[in-house]
Amino acid sequence: MFLNKRSLEIVKLLLKYDKLEILEIEKLLEIKKRTIINNLDSINNFLKSNSLAEIIFENQTLFIRKSDKKLIKNLILIVPLSAEERKDYILIKLLTKNKVVLNHESTLLDISRRTLNYDLETLKLSLKKDNIELYSVPQQGIYMRGDEFNIRKMLTNYLTKYFIEKDKNLKLINNLIESSFGKEELILAKKLALNLIKKLDFLLPPEDFYSIISIYLVSNLRKIYVNKNYINLDFSSLKSEKYFILLKNNGFQDLEYEELFSIINILKNINPDDFDLKYPFIQKATIFLQELEKLLNTKLKITKELLIKVSNGIRIGEFKAKVNISEKIIKKPFEENNNFIFNAVEELIKLQIPNFHSEDILFLAIVIKEALDDFTIHKNLKKNIIIIDNSFDHLYGKLLKNYINTIYNVNIITIIDEYKVDIIHDYHNILDCIITLEELTIDKDIFSYPILKIDLNDLWNSTHILEKSGVIRKYLSK
Repeated sequence: MFLNKRSLEIVKLLLKYDKLEILEIEKLLEIKKRTIINNLDSINNFLKSNSLAEIIFENQTLFIRKSDKKLIKNLILIVPLSAEERKDYILIKLLTKNKVVLNHESTLLDISRRTLNYDLETLKLSLKKDNIELYSVPQQGIYMRGDEFNIRKMLTNYLTKYFIEKDKNLKLINNLIESSFGKEELILAKKLALNLIKKLDFLLPPEDFYSIISIYLVSNLRKIYVNKNYINLDFSSLKSEKYFILLKNNGFQDLEYEELFSIINILKNINPDDFDLKYPFIQKATIFLQELEKLLNTKLKITKELLIKVSNGIRIGEFKAKVNISEKIIKKPFEENNNFIFNAVEELIKLQIPNFHSEDILFLAIVIKEALDDFTIHKNLKKNIIIIDNSFDHLYGKLLKNYINTIYNVNIITIIDEYKVDIIHDYHNILDCIITLEELTIDKDIFSYPILKIDLNDLWNSTHILEKSGVIRKYLSK
């Protein structure tokens, strides 16, 4: 017995969040309450057949017991892939191995040859616009060929997606990625990216951090394929040259010029010191704000800071929509009479990018709200946090504070050693959560606040736990 796609989506949501109301699931999955209840019966039958506890349904709210989460997560790792996941798997296999064998893949994916052929035909159509084609060799398999730059770019995007969603990937996809890149190579790529960031005076959002790692890995993987459309790019401008030299001197010297240029564009887009009206996403932001002025029938003060915030919001939101990164549940923080801002931003952005996530629309709406009347809604949304860190002089706690203050809307009240936890009670009226860098030896039940464990060795992934706790991203690097 297996779960269908809808049931699997519901289970994944419940594993991601502590609890969800039926209304929230209705909105996020765009399904009716009756469908959810029917699927809940199927889910519970599936869990019972595997000797696991049922999902709890109380007061119109669904939740999984904490003690059962790991068992259920391990179980769904081996369930068949959805149609979307299947296509992702086949595409990544073609991009990394350059070949799929129908008999082998249909057995591995537990689908018929007919279904696999249908998936491949769908992929052929979507790849055509990027000058990439699939072709078959009798008795051998299906191969990929086409514009090498577009192939590398596509693989970079999908690698970035799966690094971001590492804890949610199915085993089959994780195994494919890990078999394509050696463990040592993955560690080296991460070290190079971290070392690069240490040389900069600004931080990167997770999407950009993992994109740099992916560009490096893809470049090494596809060195045997010559890019026939090689372009001799100009790095002579002052803004590009400083990054070009930085990359060449820090382990990225073997990348193609197009790949170096891609990393440079990431750095230039996120660094306010490199602001330029000619940048494509700055131009997109300018047009977006002009159209929004007409829609809202008002005038915005379009400053450099506003353009940078909006351009990065659109840039990262567009990427997440393009590669279908999992959407988070959000609640609009506006009073009813200000919902028109969110609605206007949603209407305008979805004309261009239909799959643009609600959380990214919310970010843009908050930025517009601030620009309209200097009402700093971020102050009302900031989460008050205490960090527990036992390192000397709170060295690691200060590093974490700098990072999350840059990326997230938070107020770090203080950094304390574990033995001083008693002072936490002094902040009970304002505290939202506790972040710890240690495995606490004290009884966690004495606190009524969420306790979030952050792993400094995997900062970009582990801080996603903040977003699951309702912390909103800034997208601004300074």
